[in-house]
Amino acid sequence: MVYEIGEGSGKGGSKPKILTWQTDLPYKESGGFNPRGITLEDKKNITLELGETASSEFSIECISGNRQKEKHMDYRVEPMKREDWEQVRAIYEEGIASENATFEPLVPDWETWDSAHVPEPRLVVRVNGQVAAWAALSRVSARKVYAGIAEVSIYVGERFRGKGIGDALLGALVEASEKAGFWTLQGGIFPENEISIELHKKHGFRVLGIREKVGKMAYGELKGKWRDVVLMERRSKVTGVD
Repeated sequence: MVYEIGEGSGKGGSKPKILTWQTDLPYKESGGFNPRGITLEDKKNITLELGETASSEFSIECISGNRQKEKHMDYRVEPMKREDWEQVRAIYEEGIASENATFEPLVPDWETWDSAHVPEPRLVVRVNGQVAAWAALSRVSARKVYAGIAEVSIYVGERFRGKGIGDALLGALVEASEKAGFWTLQGGIFPENEISIELHKKHGFRVLGIREKVGKMAYGELKGKWRDVVLMERRSKVTGVD
């Protein structure tokens, strides 16, 4: 599947740059690749070539007209390990600092975080061995009837945003959650976090409504401000349908 953006033949008459995305997820399920995150010197001519492989490796290559690699990034979506915590925590801290990711003023210790999230799925995206993003689920109720409902937490490191990593991670989380028996995923997102809202919509979440002034910020420049939260939900079509 090939998408072309812009016109002409590139600077100096070179051929259009090519981006190849390899994934073990079908294109429809993975949601495709978001070209808005690409930073190239010449944005007038870009060809996006999306393919599938049997590998779990996600590869992004931007190749100039002379076929020399300008930018290369390999990333993998993998289960989170205990030893990932320090990197996971650092990314969480970046989200807190943005003041548009959570009401929480501080990252909890590992034991507290671990007990608040279900054991599986917990996923990370690794770029050259470094954790670039993470996602996990927490239960919304202890009642058995709601055992298949979970709340999503997803955070992408600052330097890895806008590269399609959050897209790949949320797609993998949705798939893994269904395999783990969860039939409904929900999320509470600040209205100002439009990128996150659109990302969730892309993966089948719908807006249920706005929870008005549901909580007051306890830190940062917005300390003391009551804030709304957009409540979003995704109902599985393959799990909990009997």
